[in-house]
Amino acid sequence: MRILTVQDAGEVSKVLNHPDIYEAITGDNGDAPPPMDEHHVYLGAYVDGEIVGLAIFHPYRDGVEGHFQVLPEHRKAHAEAFAKAILNMVDVPIYGLVPTLYPNVIAFNKKMGARVVGTLANHYTKHGVAYDVIITRFN
Repeated sequence: MRILTVQDAGEVSKVLNHPDIYEAITGDNGDAPPPMDEHHVYLGAYVDGEIVGLAIFHPYRDGVEGHFQVLPEHRKAHAEAFAKAILNMVDVPIYGLVPTLYPNVIAFNKKMGARVVGTLANHYTKHGVAYDVIITRFN
């Protein structure tokens, strides 16, 4: 696996617009990240020249907020290795804001070394239901 900076909106879109990923990252407010934004850094996980995962970072608190997605068909083989590579590359705290709707993501963050540092009550709405958002921090 190679971790490379992504500058092609098509590569970003390939990951974020995958039906399973898009459904998971959009709330009722249509709050999916933009395809490309000059205030964000995009790092892609590439296997055999194909993008299989994407990490997006933007400033947050004393570090960055990270958004991490791996294509469903590659999660088992590459999610942990991609996460470890990213954690070794970024030298500021990485925050993950995860709705309680996704306990598997909260568990993954903890498995990768994050700790819970806060909660945003009723901060995310999906299909008319409000969920708390758990703030996790790496580093």
